[in-house]
Amino acid sequence: MLYRTLFAAAALLAAGCVAVRENRIANGSLAVEIHDSGWYVFGFIPILSGDPDSFWPNWFSDDVSGETTMKVLDRIVAREKPKSICSLVTREVDEDVLFVINRVSCHTSAVLIPAKTH
Repeated sequence: MLYRTLFAAAALLAAGCVAVRENRIANGSLAVEIHDSGWYVFGFIPILSGDPDSFWPNWFSDDVSGETTMKVLDRIVAREKPKSICSLVTREVDEDVLFVINRVSCHTSAVLIPAKTH
C-alpha cells in the first residue's frame, strides 16, 4: 500500500501538464501532437491540470478537454498558416489510478499541409 501511495504522489507531481510535439515531415508538412492531462479525486474534484499558457500546472482547475488542446492547435495553425489540415484526431482517456484518484488525458493530433510558395 505504501508503494502505491508513493507512486501516486510521484505521478501527481510529474503530471498535469500540456505537452506539444511538432515534427516537420519530408514534404514540408508539420505533424503536431498535443497532450493535456489532469488529476481528479472521485473523478470530478480537480487536483491539477495542464495550463497551455504557462509552464506550471493549474492547481484545482478543471481544464482538461479537447477544447484546451484545440486552442493550442489553433495557435500553431495561426503561426504556420497552412493550406489545409488533415488527419485531425482528438481523444480523451479516463484512467483509475487509485480507488479515489483518476487521471484524465486528452490528446489531439493533426498534420498541417503547407501553402505552396513559388
